[in-house]
Amino acid sequence: MPMASIKTRGIILQRRVYGEADRILTILTPGMGKMTAIANGARRLTSKMGGHLELFYVVDWVLAEGRNWHVVTSADVVDSFQELRLSLTTVEQASYLAQLVSRLSPDDQVQPKMYHLLVEAFGQLSGSRGTTLLRQVEWQLLLASGLQPELRACSHCTKALDPITLGLCPERGGALCPDCMQVETVHVPIQAETLKVLRLFERAPLQLSTRLQLSSAVQEELARTTKLFLEHALEQSIKFPTFGTLQPSTVLVSQ
Repeated sequence: MPMASIKTRGIILQRRVYGEADRILTILTPGMGKMTAIANGARRLTSKMGGHLELFYVVDWVLAEGRNWHVVTSADVVDSFQELRLSLTTVEQASYLAQLVSRLSPDDQVQPKMYHLLVEAFGQLSGSRGTTLLRQVEWQLLLASGLQPELRACSHCTKALDPITLGLCPERGGALCPDCMQVETVHVPIQAETLKVLRLFERAPLQLSTRLQLSSAVQEELARTTKLFLEHALEQSIKFPTFGTLQPSTVLVSQ
């Protein structure tokens, strides 16, 4: 009995060698979530599929249902993001985002927002304008995964936020007022400008972040804050890429 076939579009997040000539692919699709597929014989020089299976490619797939993984029977490249590959920095940035999306996406859980966000981000990275874009993509990935940090009122007591004394707490799920900063002893102190940028990240298109002119202090706070919220969401530490200037996580512990 022939195996059932699936047709879908998807982006290659990860790939690895399997056996003598095969590749195992991690693919993110808009309609079926994250999938694992095997491309039999893809590493052979005579394989017609080999050139269609590069990292970050958007591909139209035909997959057969296999015992352990889906089996690639056809692959046609839709977008290869060639400009992204002209710089080692943008390749590293794309690899980081692909790995982050893979960790935030459970297998077979449909997350179309995450798929479309990653495709858009790769298109923007092709003309990379710094790390601010990465910070916005990271924040929007958190939102796409179902998390919604509270940035407009205290996440502990719901009171209005103080425009001068501000803190963020992943455990509480957002911003803290001055009183709750005393109660919640572990938090990240931030400037009002940083909070405004995070609010902007929630709703602004990615093109806007590439035009923002931010101070180094705000950039450092964005990186530190985003890292802590991502680690809280993943329940494990993450290593930010080496192309950034992020220092180890810094939190304020009230005495």
